[in-house]
Amino acid sequence: MEKLRIKCPSCGIVLEVRNSKNEKVKKITCPNCQKQLAITFGDMAVPIGSLYEGSTRYQLNEGANAIPGIPSGIVELRVVRLKDGTPKHILRALTGEQKVEVNGQNLMQDDEVVLQRGDELTIDGKAFCFEKPQENHGVSSHDSEQQHQPVPISPEPKEEPKTSKSSWLLWLTGGMVVILLFLFLWPTKFVHRSVEETKKSERSIMTNSQKVVKKSEKTMTPQPPKQPKAPTKIDLGYAVWDGKSVNGKPDGYGTMTFRSANRIDSRDDQGRIAQRGDKVRGNYIDGHLEYGTWMKSDGSKEEIFIGQ
Repeated sequence: MEKLRIKCPSCGIVLEVRNSKNEKVKKITCPNCQKQLAITFGDMAVPIGSLYEGSTRYQLNEGANAIPGIPSGIVELRVVRLKDGTPKHILRALTGEQKVEVNGQNLMQDDEVVLQRGDELTIDGKAFCFEKPQENHGVSSHDSEQQHQPVPISPEPKEEPKTSKSSWLLWLTGGMVVILLFLFLWPTKFVHRSVEETKKSERSIMTNSQKVVKKSEKTMTPQPPKQPKAPTKIDLGYAVWDGKSVNGKPDGYGTMTFRSANRIDSRDDQGRIAQRGDKVRGNYIDGHLEYGTWMKSDGSKEEIFIGQ
């Protein structure tokens, strides 16, 4: 019996749906917000994303993904789901020694990029192309070991658009006819203008341009430059924040080091507690964790996604 874990797009509660009747589409009612949901099972499920290396495609799965042929410690590719179920593909450079580029832009250490459909990646000399599906459904929780291993799949050949030489010749001939008609039928009175009329038009243009410049000088007001978020260290008592902040709150990417046992985030549905010495490295918004990696003092790690 197939089983899916999904998030309700309306209230964000995590639901576990069992397909006891082997249905392709199962309709349920969210017990929290009473919203009607349609869940897709089996072969109808859409993959969560793909990474291409030449003619080979690697399927991406929720959580951390290993890129074939790339040693660990160079980049980190994570897939997290937003509250509406949409996947978010995040690529982070772990070191500045190896070359990591996205669409020709070099990434420094700890730089993060949210991948978009068609992005070109260069990692340690290898070229990849990211292609994200347009729709996303729940991810099956059975056979989880197979989920975290990319499976190479040969992409379907793309059909080249067919062009007709006769159509190009037709367009070229028509364009030449239009140009000839324009040159021979254009009235001569617009070509042979008097010198006096030309001077009048030039003076009129100069006067109007001066008025426009003066008006624009009055209306334009200088805008103060926006100050970038500067990395800072903030002592929160129970933990120390090392990263970007706004108004004294963590806001951006950084590391939270816990001094004493404390709840990771007040919005965490699972109520996870970090112990002394634990670290959470991820992205915060207005003082609250959006997503990140919980690095425990015993050496184990856990991916956390709470959302905005």
